[in-house]
Amino acid sequence: MDAYTLKIIRHELNNSLARMLFLIDEVKDKDLKIKLEKEVNLINEFLNESNDSNIPSTEIDIVSLVKEILGSDSRIELFSDFSDFSVLGNKTIIRHILENLVANALKYSDGQIKIMLRKEGETICFEISNNGNKLGSEEEGSLFDYGFRGSNSKYALGEGVGLYYANKLSTSAGYDLSYEFTNQHVFRVIFN
Repeated sequence: MDAYTLKIIRHELNNSLARMLFLIDEVKDKDLKIKLEKEVNLINEFLNESNDSNIPSTEIDIVSLVKEILGSDSRIELFSDFSDFSVLGNKTIIRHILENLVANALKYSDGQIKIMLRKEGETICFEISNNGNKLGSEEEGSLFDYGFRGSNSKYALGEGVGLYYANKLSTSAGYDLSYEFTNQHVFRVIFN
């Protein structure tokens, strides 16, 4: 996709977001209104930053960010070898990577989900694992392809974009996103 097309898409999405914010004002449920505004603002923030070729990097407390993303979902357990640790990066991009991995695990898990944060030398490893049926080797090789949906996804909503998107963001930010199946599905992001 060329730069001109991307500008048009950003413009249209920004217009849609502005209309959504206007409509959100009509929502009576205060909690729902806050959640909707938060989601629209996250998308808007990402669109604005993706328009900038010099995306700013800052120190991000990765443990706090992961806890913020997880909220109070009782299906997810968080383990960490440290209580706070910063990674250098763009918070919006890291948030989108991790949110897509968490959403994917929630969608396809048939049980508890575990997240492990650990130091590996000078890097931080975010690892999310969940139970589920093993994918075939051909499917494993396509997990990060645009539009790919595994054989286990026929009853789950989705377009096959989340893992593709997480992988593209990881690559562009210089992080390493990988997948393996041991006795469960394991997605791993290494933050340099």
